[in-house]
Amino acid sequence: MDTIDQKYAPLSAADCFQEALLVTVGASKLFRVYSNPGKSPVLFVFHHGAGYSALSAACLARELREQGGGQYGFLSFDCRAHGASQVESEDSGPPDLSLSTLANDLVDLLKTIYPDKTLAPAFVLVGHSMGGAVVTEACAGIQTHVGKVLGLVILDVVEGSALSALISMMPLINSRPSSFSS
Repeated sequence: MDTIDQKYAPLSAADCFQEALLVTVGASKLFRVYSNPGKSPVLFVFHHGAGYSALSAACLARELREQGGGQYGFLSFDCRAHGASQVESEDSGPPDLSLSTLANDLVDLLKTIYPDKTLAPAFVLVGHSMGGAVVTEACAGIQTHVGKVLGLVILDVVEGSALSALISMMPLINSRPSSFSS
């Protein structure tokens, strides 16, 4: 029988992703990217919700790899002001977390990783909460500048009045630690 400490010990994402990279985009953006390469030319791209990180998709990445027999690739990244990503602000104010900025970050990240559109995989964009709004907004730009989008998977998306309330997420985001010792 598990002890209380064992039962509630933090899980490791080490077996969920094969790669953990820092990808430089332009002169002032550094994004933490976790990925699993796949055998087919299809890549699932996950965007997390506000206050979360790329690791919120860790179990999903592992299950997709195991259930899909390693056929499909998976990429998850920490968006600006989240996790291990570092984006320099143009001024000393709070980070720009507008929908258009987050969508442009996603397009720019994928353009950096896949600079040749003819060699880019086909993308399935997956977004949770705020990430659902971001992948929806980024879809056209990805198709124009990066590669083909096969589909969108939107989980518990924020919409309407919830989008305008995202500014109130800043205190929550600022109060969360960027990492944990576990």
